[in-house]
Amino acid sequence: MHDILFWVLLPYDALIFLPYFWVKVALGIVAGLFIPHRIIGLAACALGNLAAFAYAAFVSWHPGSMASLTKMLDNLWSDQLQALMILMFIFAGVVWWFVGRIMRWAFYKIRGRTRASAS
Repeated sequence: MHDILFWVLLPYDALIFLPYFWVKVALGIVAGLFIPHRIIGLAACALGNLAAFAYAAFVSWHPGSMASLTKMLDNLWSDQLQALMILMFIFAGVVWWFVGRIMRWAFYKIRGRTRASAS
């Protein structure tokens, strides 16, 4: 039962129950809203989420030196399932980029209607 609940709750953990959740939300929405090119905005959002995840991992693991950090990352990426989960947590913030893109689309749609009705 514990294994089933783990896989059922994994998307919730990836999208909502994250360290620095509001940083990821703000980063994704701002990238979706203010960066006009989709690919550049998506890449900026993904890199920002990677940086937030790396910072959270670095703070929580307290490596003593860069050598232990490198050793930890080598051990972390050796298991494919663990690597898949890490990538899922990194790119979970990209969902908020889509929210920002929808807000951008709505803004321009409303602005176009108000300009058409004003003239």
